[in-house]
Amino acid sequence: MRQHLQQVQQVTAAPVAELITPPPPVSLVYLLHWFVELQAGRQSGFGGPQPITWADLAAWARLARVAPQAWELQALRRLDQAWVSAWVDAQPKGRAGK
Repeated sequence: MRQHLQQVQQVTAAPVAELITPPPPVSLVYLLHWFVELQAGRQSGFGGPQPITWADLAAWARLARVAPQAWELQALRRLDQAWVSAWVDAQPKGRAGK
């Protein structure tokens, strides 16, 4: 759907309301930076990208020398679940278990 809306926006040169999203709260931008760092180490298999595991989170925190709070780890896991779900939804039928 996003690709379709982006094509509409490109063809019409007019902004599409569904593509306009508010920026993340400044106080939480660091979580997005952490997520991007975690993404760099994501494993991939035959079905596509694998979810970030608790072991991945623990190793990253140790190497990055950060001590995330429980709610931050949960937020990172939810971001990952949303990312993996969006990746699966974006695949053509017949791929990634669809």
